[in-house]
Amino acid sequence: MSDGPPDDTSPLGEPFAAHAATLRAMENITAFVNKLEIDLMAARKTGDVVAYLVPFGPDYTQGLALADELVTRLRDRGLTISVDTARAENGLCYLLEDRTPIAA
Repeated sequence: MSDGPPDDTSPLGEPFAAHAATLRAMENITAFVNKLEIDLMAARKTGDVVAYLVPFGPDYTQGLALADELVTRLRDRGLTISVDTARAENGLCYLLEDRTPIAA
């Protein structure tokens, strides 16, 4: 019997591996949301918007779901995000703008 985590190839290792993969994905999306929030702050100062492209292809539906999740997480942080879309040659472009009221 081992003291470490279950081997990924064992029946008990499957739930552990799935959980570890979920945690890695959550860490990655949190890092991406952090970067997106900084990009939105910079764009706000310059009067720009942030463009997020969801490319056409086999993962298009997953890309749309990810874009929705990103906006949801930003709003959960208290940001007021406006979302517009524009069609691009290779996908759908989300145009994100931070419209959070500035505190006096």
